[in-house]
Amino acid sequence: MIQAIKINDGDNVAIAVGSTGMKAGEKLEKEGITLIENVPQCHKISLRYIAKGETIIRYGVAIGTAKEPIEAGRWVQEKTVEMPPLTGFERSGMETAAAGSLQTTGRLHLHGLP
Repeated sequence: MIQAIKINDGDNVAIAVGSTGMKAGEKLEKEGITLIENVPQCHKISLRYIAKGETIIRYGVAIGTAKEPIEAGRWVQEKTVEMPPLTGFERSGMETAAAGSLQTTGRLHLHGLP
């Protein structure tokens, strides 16, 4: 059973995908870490120590910086991440596009963590 997914080798977070998320004490063997707190389904798990101010990378993309040190196995959430300002989105045309009208490019390959 896949517990979490890591999309890109450069990611320093994975996404908990189990139906109940992941519980403190569960292990991500491939990453060599043990969760230190519960992580809800579809939320981020730190795969290694992330220093304050360091970039957080999910799906190979920088999504923000750490507001505080984040230990491996911790839930990475809004209170621990400084998100960059969203600029230009209001002029992108996507802000009013229906989900079915958005074009996709390529394929997404998911790599599970045992």
